[in-house]
Amino acid sequence: MFSSSKPRKKTITPRFIIHAGAGNITPANLPPNSDKYLIYTASLLEVNRLTASRLAAAGKAVEVATEAVRWLEDCEWFNAGKGAVFARDGGVELEAS
Repeated sequence: MFSSSKPRKKTITPRFIIHAGAGNITPANLPPNSDKYLIYTASLLEVNRLTASRLAAAGKAVEVATEAVRWLEDCEWFNAGKGAVFARDGGVELEAS
């Protein structure tokens, strides 16, 4: 039968996932002990820290997600917001497929 008690309010624990792209990143071309790897890692951890801080301050999820994307776009180490990956010559190539 149906319960006459009030339904319990569910608590939702916010979660987020960030990544630095889907390029061809391997231990061979980005060794874990290299300066570049350490810079990438530190940058992602900083975006993670900023995002977690905003969520903990009861920020709205959409606004916090937008800020996280903006932080990645503003970071010189990532190509977020460029619409393409960097080509071998360092330029950005777009594809309209």
